[in-house]
Amino acid sequence: MVIIMLRSMTGYGRAQYDSAEYKITVEMKTVNSRYLEINVRLPKKYSFLEKNFKEVVQGKIHRGRVDVWIGIEEMNRSGYNVKVDKELAMDYYNSLKELANFLDISPQISIYELCRLEGVIILEEPEPDQEKIWKNVLIPLEEALDQLIEMREREGANLKADLEKRNENILHMIEEIEKNIQK
Repeated sequence: MVIIMLRSMTGYGRAQYDSAEYKITVEMKTVNSRYLEINVRLPKKYSFLEKNFKEVVQGKIHRGRVDVWIGIEEMNRSGYNVKVDKELAMDYYNSLKELANFLDISPQISIYELCRLEGVIILEEPEPDQEKIWKNVLIPLEEALDQLIEMREREGANLKADLEKRNENILHMIEEIEKNIQK
């Protein structure tokens, strides 16, 4: 007797991992596709992780289109450096004053408005520790992947039961037809 394990092509998994440094959310879904196609969406800063994600997913899923979404929120902002481009701010200020004079309106420029202009405030982010972030991301990735696979297996079991029931109905109809033919 051969036991066949059916898996549905559709599935979903979601996991979240919170540490002192990161809050990481991984969501995955799969849909029917003849070949394996993996699409990873994550913050640009962490694009170096994409290859690792694909390798882990390929280790457990062999067919279908897999969409993976990763959200990474840093809980500790130490190491960030905020700079002000004073020359650019002064250029903006002078240009806005000049425009106000040209339009014959009162130049009321607040520091808040000036800081919102492109390039005045510069946030320098530290380079992420690739090994540390990968270790943190791997935890919810594997959990979401396990949930997705479990869902595909449950759906596969439902499909198998449905197919077996339909097969029994067909066999029963064949028996009825054969009885009627013999009469």
